[in-house]
Amino acid sequence: MLQLRSIRVAAGTLLFALGCGSSTPEEPMPTVALSARVAHAMVYDEARHLTLLFGGIGTEGSSASSDRGSLWTWDGHTWTKLSATGPSARHDASLSYDANRQRVVLHGGRSGLFPNETMLTDTWEWNGTAWTRVADTGPSARVHQRTTYDRARNRTVLYGGFSIASQQELRDIWEWNGTAWSQSPVSVATGTAIGVAYDEKGATTYLLTRQSSTNYFMDAWNGTSLTRKSSSVPECVSQPVPVSASQGNLLSTAYCDSAAAMQTWRFDGTTWTRLTGAQPAGPRINFTMSYDRDRDRVVLFGGESLQGVPFADTWEWDGTTWTKVAG
Repeated sequence: MLQLRSIRVAAGTLLFALGCGSSTPEEPMPTVALSARVAHAMVYDEARHLTLLFGGIGTEGSSASSDRGSLWTWDGHTWTKLSATGPSARHDASLSYDANRQRVVLHGGRSGLFPNETMLTDTWEWNGTAWTRVADTGPSARVHQRTTYDRARNRTVLYGGFSIASQQELRDIWEWNGTAWSQSPVSVATGTAIGVAYDEKGATTYLLTRQSSTNYFMDAWNGTSLTRKSSSVPECVSQPVPVSASQGNLLSTAYCDSAAAMQTWRFDGTTWTRLTGAQPAGPRINFTMSYDRDRDRVVLFGGESLQGVPFADTWEWDGTTWTKVAG
């Protein structure tokens, strides 16, 4: 089964400035290396043609460094830190790209060290120049929530997570229309939410759920109802990345307890197929991936070993094999 770990961050509560105004324009910082981290968020900004990374933490229980509230960009060659101010330092936040409005949407996350951590429920948007805090209400406080953008309905879809307050798995569905969050009356009946992804070729949003160590399934979500996907989901499929061009429909990379190394799987709209070839160094967990649709590459950064040692390397999948390109 997939190995999931709860990630904690250094002590102290981080406060937001009051109000919902824009921040100062982005400005490149002096050259500095992107440090090793886990539980960060990544997405590809199609309007600016850059992969964006925000937040995360280093070794579990260590002090958060000053860049955990910074925005980083990857252009295929170099990670660059931007000086834009906005969301406070956090980890376990979610990022998605609103293709219709050309905005990057960040939701939630948490700061602090257990048992003095702060759960965050705010929503921010990045327009390529500045962050704007656009909402403080919506989905309840949670970790491990997943988001994707439904291009057919122009909605950011959030699925599930884990409530630390109630110690319960969440399987609810929320949508962001650019103005407000709304909760669907429909939810997945049982299991643990492990992923959500929009299949652009099939124009379908899929919710992935783990019901047991041997039973994984996908539901198609159309904004009103759920339809169970008949094809089985492999144990090693976790948070899939929406892809296009030569990549297939969805791509997932993970480490499973029963496997000796990382595994990469592709969904073609009907079935999941394991792909051979070189894999990212591992085993590793708690890493993040995004799809660079201009260069037709899946970008992977960071994560940690099974012993809790964080990585600072960057890998890219070109449709055939993984290649370490930085770090």
